[in-house]
Amino acid sequence: MVKNELEKTASYVDIGLRIDPKNQALLSLRQFVQNKQSGFVNTIKSFFSG
Repeated sequence: MVKNELEKTASYVDIGLRIDPKNQALLSLRQFVQNKQSGFVNTIKSFFSG
């Protein structure tokens, strides 16, 4: 995540959650990554919608 590799981070979080689905740190990290990814997509969309 430090290198802004969100897809790779999301993959590792998913693997961790398969092992421990109730891990609060991983659940929080997954939410953070999802928010970052959707923010990036919305930024890209804004370039083409205006």
